[in-house]
Amino acid sequence: MLLHTWTHESQYGRAQSREIKQPVREKEASGVLVFMLCKVCIDGLEGMWDPSRSKRLARSQDFIKKLHPRDDGTPSDVTEQVSNSGHPSTDAPDLDSLGPNEIVYGHHKAIDSYITSMEEGCTFCNYLATMYDCEDTGNSVIEVLGYYSVFTFILLKSGESVEEPLVTLYRDKFRGDFMFVPVGDPKYDRMLNFNLGPSNHDSTTWSLIDTWMTRCLESHSLCRKPDVSEPYMPTRLLQLGSSQIGRTFRLVNGSECPPESRYVALSYCWGVKPLSGMLRLLQSTVQNLSQWQPVDDLPKTFRDAMDVAQHFGVDYIWIDRLCVYQDSAEDWQKEASCMQKLRRLSLSFDQEPAVQRSWVVQERLLAPRTLHFGREQVFWECVEAGCCETHPQVVDCFDMSDFYDEKGKEEGQELERHQFLWKPLLALSYRRHFDDPCTQLIHDWYGIAEYYVSRELTRAGDKLVAISGLANDMKNRLRELKPGPHRYLAGFWEDNLITAIGWNVLNPAERAIDYRAPSWSWACLDGHVNLLDAVQDGHDDILMLVASLIAADTEYVGSEDTGQVKSGILTLRGPCSTVQIGQKAFGTIITERVVQGFRSPEEQNHDSRPQWSEMSVIFDTWDDIRDEAFVLWIYASRFASGKWYIRGLALKWEKEDKYQRLGLVGGYFANKDDALAWIDMFPTKQISIF
Repeated sequence: MLLHTWTHESQYGRAQSREIKQPVREKEASGVLVFMLCKVCIDGLEGMWDPSRSKRLARSQDFIKKLHPRDDGTPSDVTEQVSNSGHPSTDAPDLDSLGPNEIVYGHHKAIDSYITSMEEGCTFCNYLATMYDCEDTGNSVIEVLGYYSVFTFILLKSGESVEEPLVTLYRDKFRGDFMFVPVGDPKYDRMLNFNLGPSNHDSTTWSLIDTWMTRCLESHSLCRKPDVSEPYMPTRLLQLGSSQIGRTFRLVNGSECPPESRYVALSYCWGVKPLSGMLRLLQSTVQNLSQWQPVDDLPKTFRDAMDVAQHFGVDYIWIDRLCVYQDSAEDWQKEASCMQKLRRLSLSFDQEPAVQRSWVVQERLLAPRTLHFGREQVFWECVEAGCCETHPQVVDCFDMSDFYDEKGKEEGQELERHQFLWKPLLALSYRRHFDDPCTQLIHDWYGIAEYYVSRELTRAGDKLVAISGLANDMKNRLRELKPGPHRYLAGFWEDNLITAIGWNVLNPAERAIDYRAPSWSWACLDGHVNLLDAVQDGHDDILMLVASLIAADTEYVGSEDTGQVKSGILTLRGPCSTVQIGQKAFGTIITERVVQGFRSPEEQNHDSRPQWSEMSVIFDTWDDIRDEAFVLWIYASRFASGKWYIRGLALKWEKEDKYQRLGLVGGYFANKDDALAWIDMFPTKQISIF
């Protein structure tokens, strides 16, 4: 059996001190990738059909319901199948009589055993290794089973008769899915390749890269022509050449390059070396850089990027450190505002650990084609394909069906482009499909922003600047589809602002020390946030807005309204109350607290009220947690179960009618009438949030 793997991340908690030795699976000299499973994994997976070999702990359906009690908007009323001692209760089912797909299996008993397997290189255990940058807070649902990690097994239908095994590993608050496929099946053998070249620069790898590039240039209609109205060249580029001393480069003005010149753009990680020792474009170095310099004097990453450029017959390369003045804030802001055009006309080249950088999200999305040179293999991204050396045809999760008009395809017509503005990313290939193109754009924006905000940022002030190119792209496309201002407000779009500001953190975030965005914007925080839940609610016909937008104003540092923010204020009108806050809520977000009671601003306690359940506050940061908060209720939406969920902004008073955000408040009601009756108890106020 062979593994396909992907991860669902739900990170929360602060960075912990435990240091994990993370093995890197390099290619062997033979070019074959080697994967290894620890004894715990082998015994568990092979013993799923043998109760004496693989420990059966509980029914999987009970475990999942306990793990996600709110998936359908209802509180959990599942009868405990396992007692606090970890042993089956008296009313537990006979687990030995159940099929493998109905069981939760034991994995590692303790964290030390799990870490040992990780350090020894177990593929299965190591897939969640990237989650060790946050605190291991434990998971009571797993711990009560007497294990540190557990796994489940199901058979997924693929076509009419094929069933594909899916194993899901659970550890702490994280899970990773592993798809198993049969060895020797032509369907999968055609899609999988484990005979890789011994390095990223050998002839086998380059042959595959050439295949991807040729296929893209010759047959990908969506990739062929950049969506720009006029030619563009960056202000400065590095020209590549050669001389008696070997390969050379020099800094040139983009306006002096021949028409139709092509260039490669490099995405990379600056590293931690002192800036004083780096070769950079400064007022004092520009004259020297304008003369031919030996390529061998450059860092290896730069030399590798130049190899890529010359392999494809490209004479120019753009590297921010050498093409943007590093001692001029004015030049930096000017060049940052041009990223939309610069990236859209380039072949982008990424190298680990660059993909963890926030800037790279924009760079990957805007570039029509991107090559990632990873530690183990090379990856390719373009509008119509996402590939890697082990999946040379297409990565399984990269489904292009939503890109085309299905009816036209059936009738043999030329494929038409769907409303997607940006190409899918290998790490973010899933996206919901909406028939309305504006709705599609809005949803895609917040999905990208949710992914972007979890990436690393070297300069804290770049939070909004690093996606300004995407914001300009988005604004232009919205105006093409529907004439109007479509104002961009510190990471949000005015089109759906009331619902979009109902976001929440997924782990305790940290507020930026220096001002970069208003408190109502996700851009003021560093951490993982949940933006899509609020936006998805807003696109259904089952939405009830209870607040209205009176005014929205933002002031920017420069002339670009998608760049760095100087100030921002929202004026809203809606029902308001004060909530009393109690103990930590049952759930995975450790800054979530239970709402114990509430009153209107006129100090009137409400003892007679519609029935509500599971109301809680998710505070944005540790410092925001308190035992009372002011709330502006903004909207309610219906779940599939018929219950209604209402959201409000938890706020703190600053002066007059001005407030700052603390977090998000939410609670469930049995039906819409109860939610309306509850909202009607509170007076309506007009307040400003900054």
